[in-house]
Parts: sequence; structure tokens; C-alpha cells
Amino acid sequence: MSRTDHQAATAAVFAALGAPTPCWPLTTGGRQICDAQGRVRVIVVPVADSDASTDAALARSIARLINEAAGERQPDACSPLDPDHLDAVREETARCGRQMGRRVGGGR
Repeated sequence: MSRTDHQAATAAVFAALGAPTPCWPLTTGGRQICDAQGRVRVIVVPVADSDASTDAALARSIARLINEAAGERQPDACSPLDPDHLDAVREETARCGRQMGRRVGGGR
């Protein structure tokens, strides 16, 4: 997929700001959006009348809009930073750990 001049300029601006595209929400239910290097760059701040699912949907929409503006394709289901993939890996790791009778993980 080739980028338009506008998309290339947008991607260059994000790269110059130290937040290279593509962007992904950190987790499927999260409010944090990370850059291509996995660093959190945007946080959707909850407000009094919002709930976690609304905030997570907003985070996914913001990431999608940034990626579209920069000419990035949407992540595949098993992309390294895809939140569904990360959640599935964490779940499977925990399941295997329970089967083996040990605590696995830490992190979140």
C-alpha cells in the first residue's frame, strides 16, 4: 500500500515527535494507546459519565484514526501489539501456569 503525500507527511510528523505509527490500544479494554515501539503515548481520561467500555471504544477509534491519517494498515489479528493478541497470550500463559500449579506472570 502506498501512502499519499498527506499520509506520508502525517507519519513523518508522528515519527519526529517520537511516536512512530502504527498505534494500538494497549489492551482491548484499556484507555491507553501505544506507538509502534509499544510506549504509551495517549491516555483517554475517564470522565464522570463515562464507563470503561466507552473509553476503550474511544481509544480504539483514536488509534484507528491516527493510523488512517498516517496511511498505516490496520493490525492483523496476531500483530505483536494487537490488544486481542496480547490478551490471548496473557490468558493462555495464566491457564498453562494454573495447570502446572504455579503462579505465572506479574505485569497487569
